[in-house]
Amino acid sequence: MSFSYDPTKLDEPINQMRFKLGLTTPNTPVGLEDEEIQFCLDQNDGNVAQACLDCLDSLITSASMLVDRTTGQVSEALSQLLDNLLRRRDDLISSLANVPILLHVTGVDSCEYEDGQLDETVYHDDIQMENIKPNSQNTSSFVSSS
Repeated sequence: MSFSYDPTKLDEPINQMRFKLGLTTPNTPVGLEDEEIQFCLDQNDGNVAQACLDCLDSLITSASMLVDRTTGQVSEALSQLLDNLLRRRDDLISSLANVPILLHVTGVDSCEYEDGQLDETVYHDDIQMENIKPNSQNTSSFVSSS
């Protein structure tokens, strides 16, 4: 497992993600290794914004297990970290409002697309979907963060 960050190379996806996620220094209460960030990038076909959302979900899960502590006169409010990560995730989702959404369609054969039996038009602003005609044996599920 490794950690790397070089602010002079923000054209590289891992550095871009570390910058956007605020993970520019090692040894933070919650963090990600380069390999975990690369996994999220691979899962999202290199889409940095979508990969950041996946990474934030992982960081939120880790941060949710942290508790505030007090030892003598020293206290650590780790719950603020969770609040900050949740805010960052909301901000990222808001910034993606004008980016096309990712639709997950299940149970549809590719030949239905080729035969013209299934056609879809999606407008992100109001999530308006038209001309979707799955046959009775198939189901379609559409997932949006909006």
